[in-house]
Formats: sequence, structure tokens, C-alpha cells
Amino acid sequence: ENVLFSKVLEEINPLYEADGTYILSVGGFGFDIYAKILNDLEIFNAIKTDNDLRKPQGKNYYSVLGFSRVNKLINQTMLPENTIFENTVDSKRLLYDENKDVLDEIRKTYFVFLSRCSLEEDLDEVIHNEMVRYLPSANGDVIKYLQEAKNKHMVELAEKLTKEDCLRIFNHYNFECLKEFV
Repeated sequence: ENVLFSKVLEEINPLYEADGTYILSVGGFGFDIYAKILNDLEIFNAIKTDNDLRKPQGKNYYSVLGFSRVNKLINQTMLPENTIFENTVDSKRLLYDENKDVLDEIRKTYFVFLSRCSLEEDLDEVIHNEMVRYLPSANGDVIKYLQEAKNKHMVELAEKLTKEDCLRIFNHYNFECLKEFV
């Protein structure tokens, strides 16, 4: 996320850091601690997190970890935390789409942005053909390629993104969080 978001913001506003915008990577956890500190200091922040599912050990279902994380960040249960029975891109998108109105309200009110799936799938929705062209070593499976060595391969992709690509990403629903900083 850091590599991609930095690239997109640099294309949209090369001086975004001089304007006081910073991308803080929290390593996939600890969102609530950072959000509390920033909120207590009255520093505007927006959070982007994945629509993760997790299978509890020995169970045949998945908990909606992304939804639970969002509920925790906003200090209330606006999203259902029911379990689901498959961990696929389609099941994550369906879960998102079934709760889109609430998720949009959370975006507007709390500035917490949940991915429809994950960064890679969400990005693939926006610039799939370009990703295939820019990442020939992926042999067409750009999502898996990016997930295998996330930082290294995202740097490889970001170096090839054009201003037009960055504008498409910036203006897409999946990456609406970036508009909060421009």
C-alpha cells in the first residue's frame, strides 16, 4: 500500500508531504492504537484495510476479520460479524456489496476504507491490462505475483505506472481514500 499510494499521490500532487500528508504503514495490525493516538492529537487520518477473512483453527467457517476490524476502529458494530463458509474473491466481493451502503457511510463519517477484497484484487479491477503488460514475469497472474513478494513486486509495478494509470487509480471507488489527502 505504501509504495502504491506514494506513487499515486506523487503523480497527483508531487508536494503532498510538504502539504502535511503522510502515509503510515502499520504492518497490517495495530490500526486502533495509531488511530487513537492520531485522534487524541486531533490529527486527521484515514485508514485503508483489507477485507480479510480468517479460519479459526479446527473450524469449517471463516470469521469476517475485516468487518470486525472496521467495527473496532469506529467503536460500534455497524457491520455484521456473522461467519461465512468460503474464502474466495467472489465471497469477499459479495460480502462487501451486500453491506456497501453501510461501508459508504463509514467512509464518509469515520474515514475508514475497507477494500472490496485486498489491495491486489482491488488494483486489478482498475488496471488489469496494464498490470499484465507491466509485469511480464507474472505470466498473466498479476495478483498472485504481487502477493508473493508484495513490496518488491509492487515497486516493480509502481516504477512503470504512468500518470494516466495513477489518475485512474486515484479516481476509482476502490481507492477513494486517497482523495482525502489531496
